Amino acid sequence: MLRAAGLLLFLLGIPALAGWKISHFTGKECKCAATSADTGWTVVFALNSTCPLSRQYAPEIKRIVSLPRRMRIRFYVIQVNDAGQDSLFSFSNTRVVMDEKATLAARFHLNTVPAVLVYRGNPFDCYRPERVWYQGAIDNWAISLGKHRLQVTEPYMLRALEAAERGMPAVPAFTRAVGCYTETFRH
Repeated sequence: MLRAAGLLLFLLGIPALAGWKISHFTGKECKCAATSADTGWTVVFALNSTCPLSRQYAPEIKRIVSLPRRMRIRFYVIQVNDAGQDSLFSFSNTRVVMDEKATLAARFHLNTVPAVLVYRGNPFDCYRPERVWYQGAIDNWAISLGKHRLQVTEPYMLRALEAAERGMPAVPAFTRAVGCYTETFRH
């Protein structure tokens, strides 16, 4: 149903991703075969409205999703253990997923917010760990909760996307995300 609506919006010239909301995701087992046909990329930001660092990263994420790209990228924001959608995390060209019970966060191994997952394909259709291109911190701005650098010196996620555009592996492919643990928000 959502795909048909997206196709209709695309054909009518309306941005297909703007304003979409997906609520109450229910996990499903991955039974699909990996295909070379799904060469699109997906970037998943894990955030929580009660985590101060998630809120501080909102302007940077908004900037990142608006940057021009040479390849097609689907952007998602997973609101982990949030009861209601926070408009602070509604960015253009981004789908918002309410992950009230941290089902997706657990599946994608995103146990800290804010965090990011760069994935080859669509992890919501079928998550395969070998298709993870980069996972971890968005950049090195945050040192710890309440402590951050004046300027980013390591834009990890942006470098991973640049490497993907060149067909090269992301270096590093994994970093430790700094922020609030998702277990803190469990109901």
